[in-house]
Amino acid sequence: MNQTFTLPGLTKPPLTSNEARRSHWSKQARAKRQVAWSTRAAITQSSVQPVDSAAAIRVIWWAPDQRTRDPDGLAHLGKAVIDELVASGILPGDSHRYVGEVAYRVRVDRAAPRIEVVIASVSEHVDADGSWTPEASDSASEATSSAGIITPGRGQQHG
Repeated sequence: MNQTFTLPGLTKPPLTSNEARRSHWSKQARAKRQVAWSTRAAITQSSVQPVDSAAAIRVIWWAPDQRTRDPDGLAHLGKAVIDELVASGILPGDSHRYVGEVAYRVRVDRAAPRIEVVIASVSEHVDADGSWTPEASDSASEATSSAGIITPGRGQQHG
């Protein structure tokens, strides 16, 4: 079951990963608090339910224009979202046992720029060599794999 929520008050990331790397620690802390507050508010407004199995987390920035943006620049924001999902009890932890996949996407919506978070349950299978692959029977996992997510341990793109 997918759960989707929009981060209220955020139409763009407070800091991208590149900006965070170059900024003062207090600016990074302020951005993390802003994302934590927004995530907490979204969880309350959307009635997000706790997840008891491995989850796939997708962060989607619906940007206001076509400018070129780097999706992995959302990693700083994504980490803050996941940390708040754990603090709020939605995820039991942020280790590989509870977060099976994390994906960042940038799309365009001129009329309603926003940041959305999607939480999906993932069935996972660890191969004998330690690599991770989603179970073929899980529809959420199939959807994310066919969308071009790189699965950990494989180093190759699907789809």
